[in-house]
Formats: sequence, structure tokens, C-alpha cells
Amino acid sequence: MIQTIDYAAIAPALILAVTAAAVLLLDAFLPAPTPGRETRLSGRTLLGLVTLAGVLAALAAVAAQALTGGVRRTFCVPPGLASGEPPCSYVVDSFALVLAGLVLAAAVVVVLLSMGELADGRIPAGEWYFLTLCTLVGAVALPAARDLVMLVVALELVSLPVFALTALKRYDGRSSEAAVKLFLVSVVSTAVMLFGVSLLYGLTGTVYLDRLAIPADAPPVATVGVVLVLAGFAFKVAAVPFHAWAGDVYQGAPIPVAALLSVISKAVGFAGLILLLALALSEQAHVWAPWWPRSPPSP
Repeated sequence: MIQTIDYAAIAPALILAVTAAAVLLLDAFLPAPTPGRETRLSGRTLLGLVTLAGVLAALAAVAAQALTGGVRRTFCVPPGLASGEPPCSYVVDSFALVLAGLVLAAAVVVVLLSMGELADGRIPAGEWYFLTLCTLVGAVALPAARDLVMLVVALELVSLPVFALTALKRYDGRSSEAAVKLFLVSVVSTAVMLFGVSLLYGLTGTVYLDRLAIPADAPPVATVGVVLVLAGFAFKVAAVPFHAWAGDVYQGAPIPVAALLSVISKAVGFAGLILLLALALSEQAHVWAPWWPRSPPSP
């Protein structure tokens, strides 16, 4: 059976991906910068303006989706293969639109900061804007993700380009140290989270969040899976005790990358946590919310 795709639902992420490809092509075919020539400045400025235009176009697509109203679903299981309402991997609702709007509004500021950061020519502009746009694709897609696979893929698409962005300030010891620390800790946290995801899938037999119902009396391995998955997201939002990386990375990263980490990465991490806790792990509140209110003991 052929699966249909609602391109209007994925329009913001698609616009950002096309813009990233355009930036890569422009960077490949622009003339090599010559010291003291105007073309050096105009090339970097052109790439920045193309990136800014792509972000604004994606923001306009989000605004159009919000004005249209309703809920858009795509990447759904074909009706003949699912019982009841087919589950979908990508759902654009009010929650996804609010988070996507926040991410893209912050991205406009990040791109404007980047144009100032790249003015001296020490950082390659093409790679910088391409990696930034890749991060934004994942950041826009994650709030709309409704299965564990898309959730993890979008989260890693946000995280992986940030390592390179942090290290693009070459010949700077602090940036290199920050990139290595961020890479090592993030890889470990991702491995831990994927182990937890595999446990949850093994228990339930599904990856869709709205069908990932784990009862309160589930075996102890369910608790292990929940804790491991939440630990991976806790790293992304720099929650205690997974916050040790934040200080060194913020100090060594370029200012636009620090802004991206402090706003976009945190918003995406909290979006993933909200989706997991509200849709998939609400029955496991006794694990992830030890302060969950309990009924008072009977007299």
C-alpha cells in the first residue's frame, strides 16, 4: 500500500531543508574569497541573507498553518494495516505550532548574530549556515513527532550539528575543548536513551506515543526503561545532575551557538519531555514524578 504524505504539514521543515541545500550549493559555486576584495564580504552576506529568508519563509508557513486551524497528520499507518484510527508519526497541532514558532523566532536572532560573528572571515560561512539550518529542521520536526523513532531522529538532528558549530571557531582552544566535551557527553546520553527506547518498545511492541501505554503494575524493567529515556532528555535540557557540560560549552562556544543552545535546544528538549510524559508515560508518574500527590492515608 502506498502511503500519502501531507506536504503542507511538513512545509516548515521542508523549507528549511531546501534552504540548507541551496546554501550548500551557493557555497560550492561562489568564487573563492580574496583578501581585501568586496566579493569576500558579499559572499558571506549572500549566504546569511538566504538563510534568513529560509527561516522567515518557514515562520510564515507556521503562521499560515496556525491561521488555517485544525490538526494535520502525515506519515500515518495505512488504514488496512491498523485497527481503529491509524496512528501517525507526524502530527501538527497547536502544541507543535507554538513550539515551532518559538524555535523559528529564536532562529531569526541566531542568524542575525551569526552574520556579525562571521564578518571577520575566520569561520567558514557556508558550513556554519548549513549546520544551523540542519539543526532547525530537527527543532521544527520534534514537537510534531508522535513516535519514538522520529522523536530520537529529530533530537539527534538538533544535537549533532551543534558539535561542529562549536568547533568551527578553529585555532581556539576553548571552542575545541567545548566541542569535545559536548560530543562525548552527548554520545553517552544518546546511547543510554536508545537503550531505554529499546526496552519500552520491547515491553509494548509499538513506537507510537499514544499507544505506548505502560501500566503502573508493569515489570521492573519498565522502570529502568523510563529512567533511561528521561535521562537522555535531561541532558538536553541541562537538568541536574546532567548539567555539568553546560558551563564549559557556553563559555567556549561562539555567541550564536550559545544562544542556540540556551533557547532552541532547551525548548526542543522540553518539548520532547512533555510529549513523552503526557502521551506515553502518564501511567508511570510514580517513577518520573516522585512528588506526585498521593491520597492521604485513611484514618
